Amino acid sequence: MGDLDRIGIVLGRRRLAGVRLEGARTVRSAEVPILKVDSASQALTSLLAELGAAETSSPPEIFLALSPAYCACADRVATPARGVSPEAVAGSMAEGLSAGETLEELSVAHAALGPQIELIAARTADLREWITAIETAYPGVRWRVVTSLPSLVARWPNGSESDAKAFWGGGDGVIVKGADAQAETWRAFPVADGDEAATRHVTRTAGSSSPISNLGQHETLTPLQAAAHALTQLNADELPNLAVTLGKTQGALRRRVSKSLSWAVAGAALLLFSAGILCEQRRRAYEDALLEVDRAEQRLWASAQPDAKARDGRLATVLFSRVRQQERAAKANDLPSALAFWSELAAQMPHPNKLGLSVESVSLSRHEGRLVGQVQAAPDDPLKHAAALEAALNQAPHLTARGEFETRSEAVSVRLRLDYRPPQAEAATASEDAP
Repeated sequence: MGDLDRIGIVLGRRRLAGVRLEGARTVRSAEVPILKVDSASQALTSLLAELGAAETSSPPEIFLALSPAYCACADRVATPARGVSPEAVAGSMAEGLSAGETLEELSVAHAALGPQIELIAARTADLREWITAIETAYPGVRWRVVTSLPSLVARWPNGSESDAKAFWGGGDGVIVKGADAQAETWRAFPVADGDEAATRHVTRTAGSSSPISNLGQHETLTPLQAAAHALTQLNADELPNLAVTLGKTQGALRRRVSKSLSWAVAGAALLLFSAGILCEQRRRAYEDALLEVDRAEQRLWASAQPDAKARDGRLATVLFSRVRQQERAAKANDLPSALAFWSELAAQMPHPNKLGLSVESVSLSRHEGRLVGQVQAAPDDPLKHAAALEAALNQAPHLTARGEFETRSEAVSVRLRLDYRPPQAEAATASEDAP
């Protein structure tokens, strides 16, 4: 094959389109929706599958155009003052035009157009995500162009009826005005998909300048696919091309700090000297505070343990020991009660007539107990009433019942072991288990 295959892709605000060319012939075209803002790479993977990644015999050339929605900056600005090269200020100008991104986060490209500079900047992390998706589908690809959709529309040929060039598709609208390519201005904005009135307006305004109105042999392509086809026909040297400057911030961080590095070193030395003086002052204040603490401890020993000899550093231990002794005495006098256990058991006990229940004995302590009795055997399932009794008691929020059943002719002997967990104990266990 003489020429490499070419893949043209336009990443729109709501849709993604691409074409694959072999020589001058379009062999495959596709268009997929972008369901969410953060799913552009997933849509890109789906598009590449439809373009037939496995069918290429050699790595193709890739042409990619980005909607302004995925660019931090896609503008034309006036050329800096005489004597200042566009390369030196392109990064700073793109950072100033972006919506909060710093230059270290961006990949920036520019193209000089006489009195204007055409800029494009996009987040490097996003670019790498899209490039990884493409290189996964087409290993060894050659990147020719990564530019913006307005830059693509601005380079369509001028129509004979009007100087305006416009594009509607994929959720984006772009209008470029100006008789001279070096004095053009553009406006990019979101539009709704399927706006037929807008498309007719573009056709009427742009005349034959837009692939939408004059597709020729590509009349089966959608507007977004036609834009992808037009992208593959452009001269990469005339475009602001992120494929050349991907990930390069032109040493912005180094330039920003190089001039002030010596001042930072001097400031750090002065700061350390001041910190040394402050530490010495704090050391002296700490020693004075320790002397005051020792005097206060002696006074507390005299009031809390008048008969004991004062020992340095032992006052807290002695006081805590006395507190624990008082707590143990209080717990020894705290008589346990099974009233709450009785109350919850009574609240959950089903009506005895429904089960034929007769209770022989109930013994409860504060946290556990036993219930012995008999229930009537059901005709269809002898253990039905016994299981219903156990299930009813297990409905209690703080009560757990485990039963043993024995069938005796028309009755079932029931022995239930009951465990009661009071709310205070559950709260304490939850606090201990918490990280």
